[in-house]
Amino acid sequence: MTAAAQVDAFIRNALAEILDLDEIYPDDQLLDLGLDSLAAARLVARVRDHTGHELPLRVVFAFHTVAELTEALTQALAQTAPVGHADD
Repeated sequence: MTAAAQVDAFIRNALAEILDLDEIYPDDQLLDLGLDSLAAARLVARVRDHTGHELPLRVVFAFHTVAELTEALTQALAQTAPVGHADD
């Protein structure tokens, strides 16, 4: 499984659990799914716990679809070190 596919599966599963939905699709609109600031904060916490990367809350709302958020997170993970790790 590619890194992008892993991130996609993680984000969609996390959103499904947080929003209590059965299925999340890549083209689903985040706000239409019911994503509010509390749910976004829970998603940010899960990303941090799962990846060690700090995803700013404002970033979640910068994207409209699950696919856009997944792509941005995949790129961020590829370019940055986890929180608490120095780039030496």
